[in-house]
Formats: sequence, C-alpha cells, structure tokens
Amino acid sequence: MDLLGHGDRSAAPMGLSLRDLAGAVDLAAGTHVVGFSLGGLVALRLALDCPGLVRSMVVVSTIGLRTATERMRIRQRFAAAQRNHDDGVDEMIGRWFRTEWRERDAPLADELATLLRRQDRGSYLACYDLFCRADLEIWPWLGAIEAPVTAITGADDGGATPAMLEKLVTTLPHAAGSVVPGAAHLLPLERPDIVTRTVIDHVEAVERRVRA
Repeated sequence: MDLLGHGDRSAAPMGLSLRDLAGAVDLAAGTHVVGFSLGGLVALRLALDCPGLVRSMVVVSTIGLRTATERMRIRQRFAAAQRNHDDGVDEMIGRWFRTEWRERDAPLADELATLLRRQDRGSYLACYDLFCRADLEIWPWLGAIEAPVTAITGADDGGATPAMLEKLVTTLPHAAGSVVPGAAHLLPLERPDIVTRTVIDHVEAVERRVRA
C-alpha cells in the first residue's frame, strides 16, 4: 500500500503524524501487516490504534528509540535535504547501498536515485521530518501492543541499527528479532529472499497458534 505522499496517493503535508499515515490505510480485520522503514512505524501505530484489525506484524529496517546523538544526526541530514534535495538523495543512496552492492547492482541504485529525485519535494520533506521524530510518537505506548511482531534489520544498517532492533524487541510484549549479516537498510531489495522467508515463516507460525 502506498502511504500519503508516495505513489499515486495525495501529497503529504508538513507536520503530519504516524496517525495521519495510519488513518489512510485500509485494513480488514485480522490482517498480517508488513512494514518497511517508515512503514514499520506506521504498522506499529496501526496496532495501537486499531488492534482488532492487526493480527500480527513484520517490521523490516524499522527504527527503535533513538539516542540523543542519533537524533541529532538525523536532524542534520534532514536539514541538508531541505537545503539541497539532490545532495540529500545522493547522501541517502550512499548510506543505503553498501559499496559491494552498488558495484554489483549499479543500475538499481541509479534507478532508485532517479525515483527519489522525481518525488514531490514537499511530500518527501514532510515524510522525512516525520521520520525524524516518529519514534517519540509511539514509543511510550508500545508495551500495549498485543499482536505478535517479528523484526529484522541489516547488520550494516546505520539508521535502523541492530541496537534499535534490540530495543524494539525488548519493549514490545510479544516480539522476536533477527539481524541479517552483510546487509544495510534496503533489505527488501538487497535480501528479498530473507525478507520473504521471514514473512512466510512469521505468518504461518501465527496462523498455527490461532488454529490451535
């Protein structure tokens, strides 16, 4: 599903919240929700606001509570993106693609950079601004989530770090996590095999427990 400000959805205004994004997501009762990066935070917001709709979640490359230093760094990157959109895209691609992966799959990195440059700048910055503060919006209430969660992140992810994954797993009541070696932030593109297997195993395990 495309979030506001993405794909064919309407523009995302500055100052939006995770609740704004979650409120624009249509779910049936008992849905297994998979969210990547910002989408993982939206999934957690959905589980808080609509517990009857979310049966379980897989959150991929999703941040936990940032330290003061991590918060300062993401704000610095956001400010740079505000000043120069193209420079912000280049910096992001540089973080998302490990050197070996970019050398191996340069067309994919170039394609993603082109897509980011074409995105509506206002929506891009609005979602980036939300990403800088979204952990604070939901963190105090994560202990209320009853849905089972599987969280995965890349060992080399400098944004959704393994330490953040550990915070998520220990804060959520019913969560398990794993770290993918030799991978950074874009797990669905870099290691689709692992992401797919993780989602299938998670959903099958939850459904077995529901039927038991």
